[in-house]
Amino acid sequence: MSAASASAEFQIVGILLMRWDPLDRDPTWFPAVSTDEYDRFASPLYGALVDGATVADIVAMLASYEEELDVAVPSDPAKLAHVARELLDWFERA
Repeated sequence: MSAASASAEFQIVGILLMRWDPLDRDPTWFPAVSTDEYDRFASPLYGALVDGATVADIVAMLASYEEELDVAVPSDPAKLAHVARELLDWFERA
């Protein structure tokens, strides 16, 4: 993994952890994650962004993390779409 992609993946994790739920200011989605878990979800998200993922693509990936990380992902599609748009906006600015 290059330093640039590692940094980008770390920033993705930051977006997910710090800005998960701006609609109701309750960032309760992701618990603290291990390095292995960074690789499990940040790397695929970054790869998807590089490959031109859409909001729908990112929403599907975020929704899949409930099972993969054993966390409760909000079922509200608007919240998932909001986070997906935030990730896409961040990637376009980077």
